[in-house]
Amino acid sequence: MSDDRELHIHIHSDPSVERKLDQILDALQSLGDTLMSAISDFAAKQSAFNADVSADLDAIQTAIAALNATITQLQNSPGTVTPADQALIDKLVTDGAALATKADTLAGKTPPTPPAGP
Repeated sequence: MSDDRELHIHIHSDPSVERKLDQILDALQSLGDTLMSAISDFAAKQSAFNADVSADLDAIQTAIAALNATITQLQNSPGTVTPADQALIDKLVTDGAALATKADTLAGKTPPTPPAGP
C-alpha cells in the first residue's frame, strides 16, 4: 500500500526583512560595479604607463645604436684625431649625456597606484 501524502510549507516573510535583504543585494551589486570600474580604470592607466615606458626604452635602444655607430666610425679612422673626429667625439659626449638624462627620467617614472580593496 502506498502513502501519497504531501507536505506543503508556506513561509511568510516579514516585509522589513525583505527590504533589508533587497538593500543588501543592491549594496553588493553597487560594490561589485565600483570594483570592476576601479579595476578597469587601473588597467587602462597601467597599459598607458607600460606603453610609455616601452617607448622610452625603444628610444634609449635607438640612441645606444647611434652611439655605437659613431664609436665604430671613430675606431675606423686612421692616424691622429682630425677635426671631424673631434666633432664625432664631442657628439658622443653630448649624446651620451642626453642618453643618461633619458635613463634617469625613465628610472623616476612612477606606475599608477592599484585600486584599494573594499
